[in-house]
Amino acid sequence: MLLLNHFVLNGTKCFISNGSKADLLYIIAKTDTGARTRGMSTFIVPGDTPGLTRRAQATLGYRGGDTAELFLNDVRIPAANLVGTEGNAFTMFDTSITLDRFHIASRSWCASKTAFEMTLEHARSRKMFGQRLIDMQHTQFKLAQIETDLAVTRAFIDTCIDSYIAGNYDPKHGAMLKIVLPEMEGRVMDACMQIWGGSGWMDDHPIAPMFTAARLQRIWAGATELHLSVLGRAYLK
Repeated sequence: MLLLNHFVLNGTKCFISNGSKADLLYIIAKTDTGARTRGMSTFIVPGDTPGLTRRAQATLGYRGGDTAELFLNDVRIPAANLVGTEGNAFTMFDTSITLDRFHIASRSWCASKTAFEMTLEHARSRKMFGQRLIDMQHTQFKLAQIETDLAVTRAFIDTCIDSYIAGNYDPKHGAMLKIVLPEMEGRVMDACMQIWGGSGWMDDHPIAPMFTAARLQRIWAGATELHLSVLGRAYLK
């Protein structure tokens, strides 16, 4: 709500990355409740603004990170803190989310590749029943599938980035990236965890936090089901 030369913000926001420690926050808020996406605006909100309180939230993974819930109670923001024009937040967000898709996809790919390399080395050195773990055909099949997934998804990431640079990027590929890479990461971490066995289940083992972190990738920045829906709605036209 605009009041003289200030906006007054009320509401709550949860699952905010760096929310409890950030000195500066970008907040998207409804400034016109009847205009749907055209009624959202972006504001710069200093972390010490009166009326803003924050609560850190405990999470299953990324325990070294910072996830928080924000509470805004009559938070007065100078009109000068409006980013862009009023009602233009969705357009700005939609543009920046493309780069976010590249980031999440690349993050999933790099984590999967690291887990693959760690697990391959472990399988070559681990002895079981008089033979190496890698000598078992089942282990070979699992690792071969992971390496194949890595090759295919890397090619898709590179194709999307090349098309973005060339100016002919198809936004629906962003949804596909967010679907296929985190889903692949989940499969890879599960397979690697199984190959590591009991040692991988220990909290101080590197694969353990990678396993829990991978689960989040299918949820944040739009869950897999949301992106499937985005693609699915286009088929109705």
